[in-house]
Amino acid sequence: MFKNDTGRRVRLRGRAPGFVVLVAGLACAIGARGQTLMPELSFRGGARLLQPDLAALESPKSTNEFPCVVVPSKPELGLDFMFHTGYEIQIPFHELAGDGNTLTVVYRVIPQDHPNGSAYMVQKIPVPPIEWDRQGVVKIPGKFDIGEGKYHVDWLMRDQDERVCVASWNLETHLNPKDSRFRPWVPQALAQPRAPLFEEGVPVSHERRSDSLNIAIIARIDPRDPASPQVDIRDLESIVATLRQIVRDPRVATSSLVIFSSAAEQIVYQQEDLEQLDLPAFGEALKSLKLGIVDARRISSRVGPAEFTTGVIEEQMQKQPRDAVIVLSHKVPWESGKPHEIAVPPAGAERPLFHLTYDSGKDLWTRDPISNIVKRLRGVEYTIKNPRDLFDAWSDVVSRILRAKSVPQVGPPRASGGL
Repeated sequence: MFKNDTGRRVRLRGRAPGFVVLVAGLACAIGARGQTLMPELSFRGGARLLQPDLAALESPKSTNEFPCVVVPSKPELGLDFMFHTGYEIQIPFHELAGDGNTLTVVYRVIPQDHPNGSAYMVQKIPVPPIEWDRQGVVKIPGKFDIGEGKYHVDWLMRDQDERVCVASWNLETHLNPKDSRFRPWVPQALAQPRAPLFEEGVPVSHERRSDSLNIAIIARIDPRDPASPQVDIRDLESIVATLRQIVRDPRVATSSLVIFSSAAEQIVYQQEDLEQLDLPAFGEALKSLKLGIVDARRISSRVGPAEFTTGVIEEQMQKQPRDAVIVLSHKVPWESGKPHEIAVPPAGAERPLFHLTYDSGKDLWTRDPISNIVKRLRGVEYTIKNPRDLFDAWSDVVSRILRAKSVPQVGPPRASGGL
């Protein structure tokens, strides 16, 4: 069921799914590929959409020949300052039974305050062979991003037999009064597909002035569970979103990036010039990260995770020229019995040090090793739980760096209470 333009709840034609969903291994049964933008369908291009599909999208009385239920998802503001939303398609398995199929989803998202900015998107979903007596319902997600504003979505799905299922719904996103200060960071009346995590960034060229900032960025990527063989995708998303925001800031003229793993005691990726953030290279470098594997050389080494981490930070703090060093990390607990590995503050560390630590809400009592290191090095730490925290933290970081550049200091700024 979904709400149509009149606000009335509507059930799509056909038998309603009567089973509790999902079976184990369903992801292997049906793979939902990501959406892609169809620029040729934008208001500037020619309408290459199939005429029946276009007619179905245009008509509020379209017939649903393919029983399905579409459940829109509530928009949520992410650390990339876009509202993440989408839908879930629910289809009885018996409707997909056979030797295989391909589902084509086409939909348009219309900004109601800017209707000429409509975005058309397509999603191709390959369906493997399915037995006719298979019970249950398959759930297939779809995702896209929108800016602040009001939107209308017209949605259509078609299978190889040209059966069609249609739906439509309205979306509205807005910032509350407390968040209005970062409205310039949030796009207005914009709709687009969910971008791949490591999509290549747009080159950014900033004018270099006397007050432009030269910073070093250090990002630690480790699983929150030491036994896990991989980093949580949500943690990677928050790191990448923050990197994109920093690189876009016109006050940052030059920056460098070091990605490392404390658990693996490994430098994963380095980039000296971030005018264009090379995210594809970062994503490729992640393949070399071997987590959950104990290297014999590490067992015999006297260097532990904390000392390795301190060494990475110390090296960046001593490089010239640097106006500040910024560390990004998620809270990860100490290795058992090794909190004593914190090194003393390095000699010559005379520039500001900042730590942006991401907290999922479950890490309240976790004391992260980098937090301990930053405290010993007299740095300033910020806890990031939502976009508001990131905006406030970055605003304060830039303010502190600019003050440090304009006023000669004997040592790095001290934190005045927790931020």
